[in-house]
Amino acid sequence: PEVAATSEVDQLIVAKLRTLGIVPSEKCTEEEFLRRVNLDLTGSLPLPGEIRSFVASKSPLKRSKKIDELLKRPAYAAWWTTKLCDYTGNNAQNLNDPVFRNDMARQWYEWIYHRVKTNVPYDQIAEGLIMATSRQKGESFRRFATGMSHHYKKENPVPFHTRKSMPFYWARRNVRKPEEKALSFAHAFLGVRIQCAQCHKHPFDQWTQQDFKKFQAFFEPIQYKANTPRSEKGSGMNYQSLMKEIEQFVGYDKKKKNNRKQLREEIRKRANAGKPVPWQELHIVNTKPRSKGGKNKKKLNYSRRVITPSVL
Repeated sequence: PEVAATSEVDQLIVAKLRTLGIVPSEKCTEEEFLRRVNLDLTGSLPLPGEIRSFVASKSPLKRSKKIDELLKRPAYAAWWTTKLCDYTGNNAQNLNDPVFRNDMARQWYEWIYHRVKTNVPYDQIAEGLIMATSRQKGESFRRFATGMSHHYKKENPVPFHTRKSMPFYWARRNVRKPEEKALSFAHAFLGVRIQCAQCHKHPFDQWTQQDFKKFQAFFEPIQYKANTPRSEKGSGMNYQSLMKEIEQFVGYDKKKKNNRKQLREEIRKRANAGKPVPWQELHIVNTKPRSKGGKNKKKLNYSRRVITPSVL
């Protein structure tokens, strides 16, 4: 049967249903629509008075107006931020920073919330997560570390959502290995599960183990950890020198692991004052291919990286 489609999305849905030989359901009642749209957009049920008012309305545009109204509610931004944080893996227990992981989880939420609230397109939100950066090109570690600490100041902290990108997606302990990054990325941003192809050809889909290895190659250079470029070693402040200075200040012994609590408290104290602390950072490892003589012991070989894996 002919089905009216008032938008391009509806047209695509109707075309898909026709291909599958499925007859669309009848138009839902006013009460059903109001319940569904509230749950979809805000995660909550409509109030009794809202139901009575909506059902009593004779406006032919009341459904579209209700959608516009719900999109403006704070509950919409909060609900969909929670969903996006869930999809992308925001969990304080998985963030690789014992001092600031709870703060990082909150900042992750706030970064997405601000963008959902201000109607930033999803492609830009995804770009801010996927293509995130920590230190800007040419930026010294001192300046980077001080800037990061300004987000944690006790007085007048700089809102984290003002950062162009959000690097904590790559800071999770459960995505340290390239294969873990590939699995997480495929699920969160491509909507596919490729775990089976990690060991053998996927039994229910098109992905082969070779596809998985090609896709995994994209994520091998991505690192979120302490970063001291060769140019910074022995000159000025860097992660190692700053960490060593704080350890000596509190009398921390790595072998005995004493004063660990004091070490963490001192790091937080300095960050709360806007002072530089040894922040880990997101960076790309430029590893050279292994030489024929085997002098380069790095396991990563980027000389044969496939730029467009078939999994995409």
